[in-house]
Amino acid sequence: MHEISIAQSLVDEVVARLDDDDAGPSRVTSLTLRIGVMSGVVPEALRFAFDAAMRRTPLDGARLEIEAVPLVVWCPACGGERELVGPQRLRCPACAAPTPRIVRGRELELVSIEVVDAAAATADP
Repeated sequence: MHEISIAQSLVDEVVARLDDDDAGPSRVTSLTLRIGVMSGVVPEALRFAFDAAMRRTPLDGARLEIEAVPLVVWCPACGGERELVGPQRLRCPACAAPTPRIVRGRELELVSIEVVDAAAATADP
């Protein structure tokens, strides 16, 4: 289950970014990832691993938002991008031409980090 190492790397990267920030102590409230269907990452397994990896870090309690990226290929016959239902058959759904060039669907991107000042987060409203 490589999702554990991905989750730990994600937490380590965000903590390092927070440490580099001169604004003072911060707490992460949410992260947004973009995950392609061909990335090899199982979103639910990553959520489970992230919940364990974030404990006792500035990310403790943060939400992990995941945006699914569909499989999109370039069709040389049609001259355009086409979304495929799945990776089983890399053929254009419009003209059935072979479409070996994947345009989207392999992503594993950190899109955003929502951060609040730790002092403001603990202050009474």
